Amino acid sequence: MFIVEKLRFDDLTQLLTLTSSQTSNVTLIAKRSPVLFEENYILSEQFLIEPQTITLKLNNEDLNEIKSRVNDKNSLQLVAKNLSGVIGFIDLLLENNNAKIRWLIINDEYKGKGVDVLLIRRAISYCRFHGIKTMSVDVWNKNFLTYDFYRKMGFEVEKLMNINTKEEVANDFTLHLVLRLD
Repeated sequence: MFIVEKLRFDDLTQLLTLTSSQTSNVTLIAKRSPVLFEENYILSEQFLIEPQTITLKLNNEDLNEIKSRVNDKNSLQLVAKNLSGVIGFIDLLLENNNAKIRWLIINDEYKGKGVDVLLIRRAISYCRFHGIKTMSVDVWNKNFLTYDFYRKMGFEVEKLMNINTKEEVANDFTLHLVLRLD
């Protein structure tokens, strides 16, 4: 059992204890489309011989940046808590009718229990109530499980960023995902 509420100053130090690791044997690659004069890419999944692990953890610099925005009307931070303390965290920047997800971290032992879904849903409700039109997040192509989670939540790829346009097949890039809220 857990609750979701706005981040308070006394929750801040607990954020440093959150660690989120994901191991996947799938990555995304982008193949250049054969259409002339356009920079179109087709995304496809590529299986890895060696699974890779990606770990998210806040450091003191991240914590100070979050702390500076706790009561800022242009940001939203929510925490999921149980009796032992903070088990999940989402951080959004609210600008130009868009809520950009900066962090979504769920402690490893609470993965698969719906904490991430509840945090996203609460953030979506907040944004809709405040007239925000879109929610966005940038995901590294090698972080397939995170991409797949956001896709299941209704996010769609808007564009690929940091892609080497000279390559026929790109193996290292960022996906900009958007969820329309209206």
